[in-house]
Amino acid sequence: MKNKNTNRWCKRKITTIFSLAVLFLVFGGNCFAAEYVKLKMYPEHVGVFTSDGEQQYVVFGYMSDGSSTNLTSKVNWESSNENIITIDDNGLATIVDSVTRGQVTVSCSYPKTGKSLSAVNLLLLSGPKTYTVGGSVTGLDAGNSVVMQNNSGDDLSVNADGSFTFATPLETGDDYAVTVLTDPTSPNQTCVVSNGSGTISDTDVTDVTVVCTTTTYTVGGDASGLATDNIVVLQNNSADDLPVNANGSFTFATPIDDGTGYDVTVLTEPTTPSQTCVVENGSGLLAGDNVTDVTVICTTNQYSVGGVVSGLDGTVVLKINDGETRTVSVDGNYVFPTSLEDETPYEVIVETQPAGQTCDVANHTGILEGADVSDVNVTCSDDI
Repeated sequence: MKNKNTNRWCKRKITTIFSLAVLFLVFGGNCFAAEYVKLKMYPEHVGVFTSDGEQQYVVFGYMSDGSSTNLTSKVNWESSNENIITIDDNGLATIVDSVTRGQVTVSCSYPKTGKSLSAVNLLLLSGPKTYTVGGSVTGLDAGNSVVMQNNSGDDLSVNADGSFTFATPLETGDDYAVTVLTDPTSPNQTCVVSNGSGTISDTDVTDVTVVCTTTTYTVGGDASGLATDNIVVLQNNSADDLPVNANGSFTFATPIDDGTGYDVTVLTEPTTPSQTCVVENGSGLLAGDNVTDVTVICTTNQYSVGGVVSGLDGTVVLKINDGETRTVSVDGNYVFPTSLEDETPYEVIVETQPAGQTCDVANHTGILEGADVSDVNVTCSDDI
């Protein structure tokens, strides 16, 4: 019985050894074959990808023993942005949406190993080369803004002196035309574009110049009451002397910037005859329009006529210009009640002599010349 069991054990052992030998022969000793240790994508780097192009990729898997296998159709391909680039199962990448510039990552992975392997290629997409349009602004008042356009669009608001650039780039061969859409308004300014039009030629445009100047307005108004051939000299802001020699409208010669102040005053009063001119509505701030409501009202100055009475013993009645009378009863100074305008002729006479006396008038005629007359003297003496 023991010998029989021993024989069976021997047969099973021989069978197992034979089976292992057969497996070794069939698989050539590769039961523990080398594995892929890395993937490599070709071309290795694609720097530029034209907007209407395709790119074929291939991938090789490298084993630890240095051998390699083409795995292009066996890896899983992926695009980081399939709205721009798609890639099929055989590694063919295709642009589906043209873009100006951008980046898309193409990658692949091979999971059929003991560890996950992958390869990556970063693409720089390039549509037609584009260039910007810009330049500089000068003269813009603080707090003001100017709105410009390029080719009747791409509105650009600029609120300070310095450089500017429109947001939308243009391609080589495109025309550009920079214009002012809205001039500044606080204060009013006018902006003029130079070097504003041309054709893009493989470089950014940086020499468009926009020069803004503040709009100027005149200051003026109306003069009245000015005597014939008389002259009043006005000033604005203590300068810009303006002789006015007739009633009617006047305007200072020098315009001033919008938003600045004005102050109209009389520098020299009229003298022939002597007049006093008063300015109304003469100061303020320019607010986007000419000032026309300054008024200058001139009136002729008036002066009194009188003198000294002496030797009077009673009452004497004096008359001036055959009109107003002045009754005097005592010696001393006298003045006619009503003043006369400058350059008015005057004549003083004795209207009624005192009883028993005769009064004579010295300096009884003359013309007022910018001052009171006080030397029309009356001397009375007793009749003989």
